[in-house]
Amino acid sequence: MNVGQPLPPCPIWDLKHSEAKLREAQTDPFTWSHGYRLESVTPGERKFPSFEKCVQTGLMAAELAARRMPVYVGVDLAGKKRKGNAIFALGLDANLRRCPVEIRCGAWSSPDTVRNLAEVVANHDVRFIQVENNGYQQALVDWIKESKQDFWMKVESFTTGSNKTDLDVGLPALEVEFYNEGWIIPGGEFEGHPPACACDWCRFRDEFVNYPKGTSTDVVMAAWICRDAASKWAPKRSTPFKGRNFSRR
Repeated sequence: MNVGQPLPPCPIWDLKHSEAKLREAQTDPFTWSHGYRLESVTPGERKFPSFEKCVQTGLMAAELAARRMPVYVGVDLAGKKRKGNAIFALGLDANLRRCPVEIRCGAWSSPDTVRNLAEVVANHDVRFIQVENNGYQQALVDWIKESKQDFWMKVESFTTGSNKTDLDVGLPALEVEFYNEGWIIPGGEFEGHPPACACDWCRFRDEFVNYPKGTSTDVVMAAWICRDAASKWAPKRSTPFKGRNFSRR
């Protein structure tokens, strides 16, 4: 090739990204800009800009769990094209603020998923467990119930769809709760960790801070499924949240 001559045309995307698929992606400006043009997410594009308002510096999840609050669990299961699983356990304090007490992530087999779920249930006063059941995932939900684990009667199925974007019960409702300081997030679980830390709590923080641009969304989905369970079966609030401070007394 002679110096100064233009390079021959060649595709910059994998061949599975046909021109038709790329033009289809262009109809969603966010996906096109960030997923294909690799533009960074600006503060105004973040879906959960109020997440940090609820982070309490130095607070550990064990301090929250020690209160033996009623706990609700959400489980985001792997799909045929996605290997990750996530279990999210959320306690409710006396003011019904949402308090994450345990998070587990992993590319588990079905028996490993059930084992991890059983350990989470043993660690807390779990009232209900809501498990994603889209597609073949329902088979695992059925297996949990049929296996007669000690917690099988607490398991309910949860189907995701248009409800994900619903302003009252979908992901936007999480941001409303963050904005109103309705969560108590134990910052001590991820503060001071290396930037590349991939522990479950750092993944929790990173997914919420970067959503929907992050490399994974399993914990966000598990948290949403969990929050939905608490909203369905926990007592209802009659007054606004009363601040975020967690009393250690």
